[in-house]
Amino acid sequence: MEKFIEDYTNALGIPIKDALMQMMSQFGGIPMGRSAGPDEIASLVHFLVSPSAAYHTGTNYLIDGGSLPVV
Repeated sequence: MEKFIEDYTNALGIPIKDALMQMMSQFGGIPMGRSAGPDEIASLVHFLVSPSAAYHTGTNYLIDGGSLPVV
């Protein structure tokens, strides 16, 4: 996948971040309108390694900006 993204950005002559956003919009986009930042991913990791998450087992956490419609 990394090679595909690299080739894609080189062909278009645009930065990787712009290419990723363009690719995401072609697949329907992210409802929040942007990718998650490293600090947003880190906050979930911080919670999961904290005592507050001691009772959490076998759970999948999606950080997708609302792309998966779940109620």
